[in-house]
Amino acid sequence: MQMREPSKWAQNTFFLIVFIFVLYLVYLLATPLLNPLLFGAILAGTVNPLNQYLKRKLKYSDETIAIITSLITTVVIIIPCVYIAIRISQEAFGLYDRIKDFVESDRLINLYQSENFIVVWIKKFFTTFSIDPAWESIKEKVLEYGQSFTGSILKIFNKVLGNVLHFLFDFIIMSLTLYAFMAYGKQLKNFMFNLSPLSDSDEELLLERFNTMNYVSLVCNGVGGVIQGGLAGLLFFVLGLDSPFLWTAVMVLLAFIPLLGISVVTIPASAFLMLSGQVGTGIFLLVSTLVIAFVVENWFKPKFIGDRIKINSLFVLFTIIGGMNVFGIAGIFYGPLIGILFLTMVSIYHEKYTIQIQS
Repeated sequence: MQMREPSKWAQNTFFLIVFIFVLYLVYLLATPLLNPLLFGAILAGTVNPLNQYLKRKLKYSDETIAIITSLITTVVIIIPCVYIAIRISQEAFGLYDRIKDFVESDRLINLYQSENFIVVWIKKFFTTFSIDPAWESIKEKVLEYGQSFTGSILKIFNKVLGNVLHFLFDFIIMSLTLYAFMAYGKQLKNFMFNLSPLSDSDEELLLERFNTMNYVSLVCNGVGGVIQGGLAGLLFFVLGLDSPFLWTAVMVLLAFIPLLGISVVTIPASAFLMLSGQVGTGIFLLVSTLVIAFVVENWFKPKFIGDRIKINSLFVLFTIIGGMNVFGIAGIFYGPLIGILFLTMVSIYHEKYTIQIQS
């Protein structure tokens, strides 16, 4: 008895069901590795110019060049970041006790009860927003926020460094991802492009925007953040403020966030100095850090970034906030990437698909 061949519809339907099921299994496999895989891909896009430069200068195989690039990235970027994370957690550990001692000191109580013009202005501000200006209420709030802030910092870095085995596992996966993209980038690119139904030009545009945003986020904003945070942190150290290393690291991260940046730290720090009776020092710190931020944001970054990418600062701010809400601290990098890919897809849609729909 001759078997009847299944219809084309049945074959396509069965293939689609099996393919979706396999994709779901791949999703389950990739989910625990999502963060190290994504960050490995981001690092690969960022250091790809270095990899291409080494290929031109050194007559080695792609695999050997990829190993060299991965080692340089580890030494220059990853190891210093781990050291900084350890130092930050050490400084954050004792920060709350120092905040508590300062808030409960007679000097601060007497200052808050004085007629200092800054204190009077702050009390009016509290009253305007229906906040009880009584010292005990303010002290309670300051201690509450101080404990929350230091607790959040410790929670972030303990999550990264607390489980050593988990950290080493993520580090290995990220390093292998970086190596894979450097050594087999062309093969991976062709594999992904062959899977996609988009045109080659659209796929190249998405990849180009992804790599460009990587460069802007990690290199341009990174260097700008180190300049802003480093110089402001040096001022903190010279002026004798507590935990300068911790505040430097916090300001370097905050410098990635447009519109807000290091002012989130420097304005309260300047107000703190003024409230402590060091009005001139507080004004000097405020003006100096504002000048640093202005020069970096309005001269250095535009020069560094050039015409690589144009994106609204407010949009970047929203993507960073949303990214941090979903991915944690890594959202500073993931958010803008998702945002630029979204804008690129919208551009492709308007350029190609709306025309087809209208016709």
